[in-house]
Amino acid sequence: MSLLQHYQAVRNLIPADPTFAVYFGRVPSKPTYPYVVVWGDLGREGGDSLGDAVDQLDLRPRVTYVATGFEQLMFVADRVRAALNRRAPVVAGWTPSKLRQQALAASTTDYDVTFTDGSHPVYAVDEYPFTSDKN
Repeated sequence: MSLLQHYQAVRNLIPADPTFAVYFGRVPSKPTYPYVVVWGDLGREGGDSLGDAVDQLDLRPRVTYVATGFEQLMFVADRVRAALNRRAPVVAGWTPSKLRQQALAASTTDYDVTFTDGSHPVYAVDEYPFTSDKN
């Protein structure tokens, strides 16, 4: 099985961009703003073979967008959505379907974090469900 490879393939669709940081699975204690973090669930395994081997994965990767303000959040979300939505990750030995963006959490202020000027970051979460079949 290759859960990690599937998530890395989703992460790899996001091009390097000097305007925001990209984290994978976790955020450091002192992140660079704005940023996105790719994370998600462990999915659902399926198998239709006679040997009942796992030959299909249903995954729901999530991307959390975090910024210092609403306009910056929308800028980052636009860039990442353009890179992920309706694109298929590349995973050796598997044929993933295209990612389909779904909003999971609306723009929200994070009052647990306070910047030195007294303001707070904002965040939003998208989900990009897809299915992958073993070749």
